[in-house]
Amino acid sequence: DAPPGTGDNPAMFKGRITARYVDAGAQAPPDAPEVSLEFTINYLSGTRVLEIRFPQPLGRFRTVQVDLGEGILGTDQQPLKPWSLRFQTGS
Repeated sequence: DAPPGTGDNPAMFKGRITARYVDAGAQAPPDAPEVSLEFTINYLSGTRVLEIRFPQPLGRFRTVQVDLGEGILGTDQQPLKPWSLRFQTGS
């Protein structure tokens, strides 16, 4: 299922990016499910920057994972290998 258009088409990101907490947090039981996060994206084709913004502040001392899934093309029309970024928030 190839995305429409070129590697500079921001529509290709729709449904192919997820963000979630991957820890249970200090108040939740250890087996609590992962929690999806709301976010918006903005793709700046001139600089090839993908900006991800969270409308609400992220929880304190939490682990967040952002996944870029299959179906995203680079500007050279080559598929991006699925990739994840994991980070922890502070106080």
